[in-house]
Amino acid sequence: MVAGAEERVDFVQELAQLETEVASFRTIDKVSYQAAEIDRLESSVPVCTQVGATLLSGTILFGGSLMTAENVKDRQLAVEELAANDELREAIRNALLGYSDGEVATEAFVAGKRPEISSGDYKDMRKGMRSLATIPAALSEKVESPLLRSKLTQLEEFNATEAAKLMRGPIYYTPVGLRSKEDLHWYTLCARFRPSVSGRVIALVAADTIATRYGMLPIQVGTVGAMVGMMGGGFTLMPDYHGRTPKDDTWSRPTVYRGVRKRLGQGETWTNGSMSIASLDVLTSLSEQRKKIEANGHRTVFPTVTDGENGYHLRVEGIKNPLLALEAGRQIVANNIELGGDHRLTFLTGPNSGGKSTISKAVVQNQILAHLGAPVVADHADMTIADHIAYHVPMPPDQGEETGRFGFELKRVRGILDLATEKSLTVLDDCLDGTTHEERVAVLRNVMTAYRFLGGATLFSTHAHELVEQFEQQGEGQFIQVEFDNDRPTHRIIPGVSHTSHADRVAALHGFTKEQVEKALADHGHQAPEWF
Repeated sequence: MVAGAEERVDFVQELAQLETEVASFRTIDKVSYQAAEIDRLESSVPVCTQVGATLLSGTILFGGSLMTAENVKDRQLAVEELAANDELREAIRNALLGYSDGEVATEAFVAGKRPEISSGDYKDMRKGMRSLATIPAALSEKVESPLLRSKLTQLEEFNATEAAKLMRGPIYYTPVGLRSKEDLHWYTLCARFRPSVSGRVIALVAADTIATRYGMLPIQVGTVGAMVGMMGGGFTLMPDYHGRTPKDDTWSRPTVYRGVRKRLGQGETWTNGSMSIASLDVLTSLSEQRKKIEANGHRTVFPTVTDGENGYHLRVEGIKNPLLALEAGRQIVANNIELGGDHRLTFLTGPNSGGKSTISKAVVQNQILAHLGAPVVADHADMTIADHIAYHVPMPPDQGEETGRFGFELKRVRGILDLATEKSLTVLDDCLDGTTHEERVAVLRNVMTAYRFLGGATLFSTHAHELVEQFEQQGEGQFIQVEFDNDRPTHRIIPGVSHTSHADRVAALHGFTKEQVEKALADHGHQAPEWF
């Protein structure tokens, strides 16, 4: 083995181990995140800050492992109060929108990515920090939900810190160190910090002019002072010997920025401030999402959430798909569904285009909303927190895989099962194509038996009616189907097992019945073969 190869092997092994540990901690994996359209659901929450977006994403990806029923209840109370209190919600929203304008500059400053920041960034940072201070303190005194009150109090405490005052500006040099305008006394000897060259030159020229005008300096001294100030400013803006033109913060004092950063690092000043901003952003955005869904004519309700000591269970009345509910004017059929509990396996059958995938995604999306502390789109809901959520759909193998589609899907289905516990939710939206029908049914029987005893609650949407009948004969699982009326889907879920897939109807919709193909051949000058 070449030099360094052993170390590389060790590093790769450590990285693989780390990825495995992270995967076991995630609530929903990357494939399920996209397949169940959780990425679209996340985008529909109108967060306006980067820290808010980060917190939202983290809660979605890891919420099932981090949240308890008590945490969820606290978040529900906060979202509910914000949705009902327009004054409070708008005050917080406007403050966060103002902060977002300077958030990039603020984060760069706090992180110390550069020893100094430009005067433009400094201005944006000050604007954003001032916006955070616009939330009236009186509003937080009227807040009833504990979580919301604690986050508003946390933000108030951050705004009152010396670091926050300095970031709001202006900053002054004093004999005892840097001071904000709020902490100055009328008798304090001070000089204002100006980050730009132009500001320093203007201040010097103005001081000289005033001093000359009122006789405090002879005109000759004042004129010379102004000329020296302008020449000094012009000199600092000239290119250096490497041909680089300095930024307009050439005369800025790094000690000022270091001083403010030092104060931010004391205790958990910035961490607390940043977390309060993120939490308020997410909670406010979830309340706005609720109002939008209800404005579209769909009911929402805060689910009763438990920790699931007896395994995963979900019971929802009038459930709807949240993404469809966010579309104005969209008519949606509500359904009742129950998963887990006494029946770990639920078999969903029915013809194509009946709505199996829509209801399957609705279950996962509403489960994620419940983890966030948001209301679900339903009339009534009881559910447990899911430690792992998986949504599987048939997919082609990765290019680097050494197996075909059948083996690739089996590998993923097995990986889902290995992570599952009694508190997990798994949705298999059909799977295991790429082999004969008889072999597929036989393997699916093994898969579903393994999920029955080793997994949590599993919803299996399938056309394999023979497989479903085998479990039905054993009295194992519950059986639901999508309803069709006069050969047309109603999008309602009813008890039972469907024994048809209406393939002929779907074929006719896309022009592949026998008659349609014969006509297409004739239109192109071909005659259908005798065996057709």
